[in-house]
Amino acid sequence: MVAQRHVSSSGEAETAKVSVDDTVVVPVEAAAAVTISDSAAAATEAAEVSSHPLTDMFGAQELLTELQDQDQFGKRGEAWTFAQVAAIVLVLLPPFQLVGLVDILATLLITSGVVFMLYGIMSLGRFISPLAAPRKSHELITTGMYNYVRHPMYGGLLMAAFGLAVITRSETRLAMAALLWVVLEKKVTIEERMLLERYGQVYQDFKAKVTKKFFPFVY
Repeated sequence: MVAQRHVSSSGEAETAKVSVDDTVVVPVEAAAAVTISDSAAAATEAAEVSSHPLTDMFGAQELLTELQDQDQFGKRGEAWTFAQVAAIVLVLLPPFQLVGLVDILATLLITSGVVFMLYGIMSLGRFISPLAAPRKSHELITTGMYNYVRHPMYGGLLMAAFGLAVITRSETRLAMAALLWVVLEKKVTIEERMLLERYGQVYQDFKAKVTKKFFPFVY
């Protein structure tokens, strides 16, 4: 391929020609025009793609640009996105059965619940009452497990109820355990109001110190 460019005596550039095998002659200006035309066509096509209704709806082109930003990689919560995808895959394709593990956890829940209830009963002793109102001879207990939870007996009762529902695979028991939780929440509200009326600032300080109601370190 041979390119030729001639300059006239007036200093103006004459038409340059590109020859291929001496058979094809294309003016440089025409070649440039074709290139510009192709670029314009490509830009128009890209604009048409970016203006597609689905692209506009999700901002796909903008999202792709953001995802390709290497400077921000690892700073936008990518690890949790990968964890989310992995969790979805595990939901769809579980690698193993968890029935045995669930049964073990439910058994531990029941056992812990019984321990909590027995501890609460033994701690209260002669001050225990089935009523929300404290007994006349009641004394406020703030030691032992009461350092971690204000109502260990209720917490133990809930743990045992939910553990039993899980290990027997009973949706009805699970619903009744949830109902029991609601009942205990209402009873505790009345009980703590009466304790506050009797012990005043002492019980207020106890609540401020022991913030968990039923389950140590949790709730």
